[in-house]
Amino acid sequence: MQLGASRDRLADALIGVAAAAGLLVDHALSRPGDATTPWQVLIAVVTGLALAGRRRLPVTSFAVTVTLVLLGLPMLHATRAAVTTTMVAAATIAHQGPRKISVVVGLALVPCVGLGVVLSRTDDAGWATFVAYTVVVLAAVAAGDAWRWRQETTRARAAALQARQAADAQARYDANRLRLARDLHDSVGHALVAINTQAGVAAHLHSRDADPGLVDALREIKLASAVALDELRATVRALRTDVRGTTSGSPLAMEAGSALTAEGIEALSRPLRAQGLVVEIVGSPATAAIPAGVAEAGYRIVQESLTNVLRHASATRVRVELDHGPDAVGIVVHDDGLGRSTPVTPKAGHGLVGMTERAEALGGTLTAGPGAGGWLVRARLPAVPPAGVNPPAISVL
Repeated sequence: MQLGASRDRLADALIGVAAAAGLLVDHALSRPGDATTPWQVLIAVVTGLALAGRRRLPVTSFAVTVTLVLLGLPMLHATRAAVTTTMVAAATIAHQGPRKISVVVGLALVPCVGLGVVLSRTDDAGWATFVAYTVVVLAAVAAGDAWRWRQETTRARAAALQARQAADAQARYDANRLRLARDLHDSVGHALVAINTQAGVAAHLHSRDADPGLVDALREIKLASAVALDELRATVRALRTDVRGTTSGSPLAMEAGSALTAEGIEALSRPLRAQGLVVEIVGSPATAAIPAGVAEAGYRIVQESLTNVLRHASATRVRVELDHGPDAVGIVVHDDGLGRSTPVTPKAGHGLVGMTERAEALGGTLTAGPGAGGWLVRARLPAVPPAGVNPPAISVL
């Protein structure tokens, strides 16, 4: 960029020098017996300086250049150089400005050319000269405007090409996502079906002669695998509909909107109760007024929190508090387990990362750490996400 700016400044300086030299040379050719005076040199140099600033201040440069050309014609009698200088200034302002500026410049140049013909006081000054110079100057305006239009067209084509390339890349990315989703469904889904079937068979065979706790555990495995399989299928459907652009009023969106209910949390608590934990559910938000993305994020936060309790907390009691206010949805999951001795940052585990990202994606907050003799997860999600904030997308990747 610096090299290009330096090159432009050098080109402008050379054009200014050429304009000044052209005026003086044309004067010497048109008046071979006249000596060049300091005033003639001064007006030629100032005209060249005005033309050199055409790129930075095109309107000012054009006005000053044309004015100096008209003032210098009676002294220099450099008609050809004056017309050339005016053409450069007119082409520049037509190139730099919008179309209406080109029209205004063209209209303003017609009387200026007529005045220049009168001030030149040459023998061939007349209507033919006026028409010829007018056509030449207006052609310069048209050339500058055409140059600007060509550059705008080139930029528009480049932008369109870039947009097409981005769309093609997105299409390839979406196709890859669908392929990965299908592969995941085929592999994990097959394993979940096998687990579900085997757990059901085992529970049936041992329903009479085995420990009731074992039968209950097998039934919970069957239930958990069935729920996981349903969620896997729903996630793949969500990914497919997201890629193909279906509307948000799909059955999946309705299901996500009704997830954060007492019934939904009760279903999540069954595996904990099967392990002997006491699960207390307090409150239930009015999910009809909660956007689907908020309800889905809240449900997943509770799900991950209860999963962590089951795996890591060594707890005997869990309390889940749900609160739906006019501005926010509050979620508190508190257990009495040993947990950890120090607060956990969001980078400490993938589960906490996922919960934190879901909350922050909606403009909410989430904290997790020791509290009140156990482990405490507290989340706050806005009832209506701020404008421009997208709910976290359901993804299997």
